[in-house]
Amino acid sequence: SLRGVQRLTAEYLGHDAVVLTPEDVRPAVKSQTPGLDQERGYGWQIATSRGCSAGAALPTSGFGHTGFTGSSVWAEPEDGCVWVLLTNRNHPEQRGVDLHPLRRRFHHLAFSPD
Repeated sequence: SLRGVQRLTAEYLGHDAVVLTPEDVRPAVKSQTPGLDQERGYGWQIATSRGCSAGAALPTSGFGHTGFTGSSVWAEPEDGCVWVLLTNRNHPEQRGVDLHPLRRRFHHLAFSPD
């Protein structure tokens, strides 16, 4: 659910965390793959990754994840915001649709201050 994805991601922001400690979070949301095109923490893509699915509007401190069905979640630690896009390109049958343009547009609109 939207609420479930938002709540789980918020754990990594440290706001009202119930499960994760700051020691758990730090390495998870920092690049563990320096020098590679896809910068990744533990389970998260880092916003500085080339071709990031969130697009260029997200601050470099951001982190996120995409799902096979086209869903996307990105978080911005400085403001404590989480943006969730839930989609399903597989219903009623699997389709080979590239949802990166939609994800980038959604997150660009969400992150843009104007």
